[in-house]
Amino acid sequence: MFNLVPMERRNRRLMNSFGRNFDSFFDFFENTMSTDIVDKGDQYELTCELPGLEKEDIKIAIDNSTMTIAVDQQREREEKKENYVLQERRAYKYNRSFDIRGVDKDKISGSYKDGILKLNLPKLQKDKDDGQQYLNIDFGD
Repeated sequence: MFNLVPMERRNRRLMNSFGRNFDSFFDFFENTMSTDIVDKGDQYELTCELPGLEKEDIKIAIDNSTMTIAVDQQREREEKKENYVLQERRAYKYNRSFDIRGVDKDKISGSYKDGILKLNLPKLQKDKDDGQQYLNIDFGD
């Protein structure tokens, strides 16, 4: 079964026990990676807003049935004028994980343009007669 509900939302009750301020802290990070997921029939389309990032700042990893989108951004700026020096450093690290059971992991594709990450997550093909899922496996000779 396919379930793209972010992992951290499933365990929200556990987080509530730590208090409202702790929840608000994590809500900040969830809101920095606003995500929409649309069922397109034969695939899911995941759209994630990641403004101000470079492609190199975004890492997507799959571990078994979990897909994680991680952002690791570090920026430095230095400005020097006659009487002052300004140095700023900014670093962001956050991630979201999704349960991708039922997705054909080998056929996932995507793009990142103008701060929008789009991932196409094709569903595993099912035999219409028995409802079982079949994988295309090359066993060699």
